[in-house]
Amino acid sequence: MPKRFEGLVGLRGIGATMIIAYHMYVLNGYVGTNTFLDRTVGIGGVFVTLFFILSSFSLMCGYAEKIRQNDFEWGQFYKNRFIKLAPTFYTALILHLLLNVCAHVKEPMANIIGTASLLYALMPSNQESIVMAGWALGIEIIFYLIFPAFFELTKTRLHAILTLLGSLLLFFSYNSYYGVGILNNHINIIRQLLPFAIGAALYYCIPFMTHVKKSIRMYIAFILRFILLILFVGWDKFFQNQLMIYVAFSITILNQIQYNDVLTMNRLMQALGKISYEMYLFHMIIYRILYYLNVIDLLNSVIHSKVISYMAFLFIELLFTILFSYFYKSIFLIIRKKLAKRPKMHKG
Repeated sequence: MPKRFEGLVGLRGIGATMIIAYHMYVLNGYVGTNTFLDRTVGIGGVFVTLFFILSSFSLMCGYAEKIRQNDFEWGQFYKNRFIKLAPTFYTALILHLLLNVCAHVKEPMANIIGTASLLYALMPSNQESIVMAGWALGIEIIFYLIFPAFFELTKTRLHAILTLLGSLLLFFSYNSYYGVGILNNHINIIRQLLPFAIGAALYYCIPFMTHVKKSIRMYIAFILRFILLILFVGWDKFFQNQLMIYVAFSITILNQIQYNDVLTMNRLMQALGKISYEMYLFHMIIYRILYYLNVIDLLNSVIHSKVISYMAFLFIELLFTILFSYFYKSIFLIIRKKLAKRPKMHKG
């Protein structure tokens, strides 16, 4: 991703934090205890959509020109994706299996194999995988597999617009007919193709957003932020509609393309953005450990306010998730660098 879009790294940090806050709010039974939290934290799960949009946008930024210039190897692309995603996922899988053993939960071997294949989003009865909250990665994997075809469908601005319209039709068709009554109907590439198409369309907005006159950019930024303000003031109303979620996130990304603001460029969100993937996969492991240690019951017994109890638990959850994620990624990067420096064996 271009250096000038570093604000999007911070946006990932915000997204990961909101998803964790949402899971802790729902899993610990706080829903309905506070109106403000219900309107904000209670719908934090929608930020998974943000990661889908950013994923497509980032891939287009990183690879579109190289593919057009034939300076690209699809084999290397998939190798890089695997190296980036698989080790962390398999670490999370092993830790979940160990926790299952401690909890005397026997996992079917078929489920283990299906999860380890990384193709669990294609399996009708096990799309969630053993890695709790890992369903989004399953969708990402499918998107990577179809990315060559996706790029052909979005290789020009016109193609991207047509693909966006087609994805919109598929989205409505799935929600109204195909996905009705299906368990985990949100875990389907047809339903989730729309945010990826939005990411590609946003990529073609870059020239306009970055090359217009500075005075005009200021007006555009004002309009975008005013629309965002309206959306977030009416968060509980607008965000019940999936399309309004897409609109809000699209405007947020367009705003970041123009200006890197303090919300995303501060050190904390930049740091969290760099470990957002690890936070997403590891936070449920931390939650399970805290659950087995009865931390939430302990907090509720000494803190009578549900809001304060939730905030205290969320702080503990985030603290250990961030520390574990940072430690893991540091070790992972060290190992990866050492392996990259190893001399290659030559035949002959």
